[in-house]
Amino acid sequence: MTSNNNSTDDGSLSFLNIQPDEANKHFNCPETTQQKLINLQFWLIDFIEDVKTKFGANRFLVKIKFKKDDPESEAKKFFTNSSEIKYILQEIKKRNAFPRKVTMRASERAIILSKKIFTVVCPSGVLFGGNANNSANAGLSYANTNNTATNTNANIGSQLY
Repeated sequence: MTSNNNSTDDGSLSFLNIQPDEANKHFNCPETTQQKLINLQFWLIDFIEDVKTKFGANRFLVKIKFKKDDPESEAKKFFTNSSEIKYILQEIKKRNAFPRKVTMRASERAIILSKKIFTVVCPSGVLFGGNANNSANAGLSYANTNNTATNTNANIGSQLY
């Protein structure tokens, strides 16, 4: 058997040039956390939607690299359930704009809210986020308008710039 370029089939899978199945994508790299990425600049490489974890369903698994041209062996991955981060990732995907350089930032207000929240600054500069154990100041619909986007703390919360 020969291919279109008249090379001889050597029996290998690589000869067939089968493209990866997008429905069964996985990232074979070490896991990190959003907290470890705070105040660091990195490249968003790809993501997988609707991943089920021990913390719940519908999480996103995000693949990153610290340098755009780093080898695959240097890639990392982290999970997120932030609606805002999910939205940003989906918008980048719609625009076919991966990889994309971002910086994870922390919100000073997040210290008051909880140990683990996710925040994103929207174009108006408003911080969104909260924790379920914080009554009216809870959930991703909570908007913090008390601080500017430059207010940061490396301990808690996260947002993509």
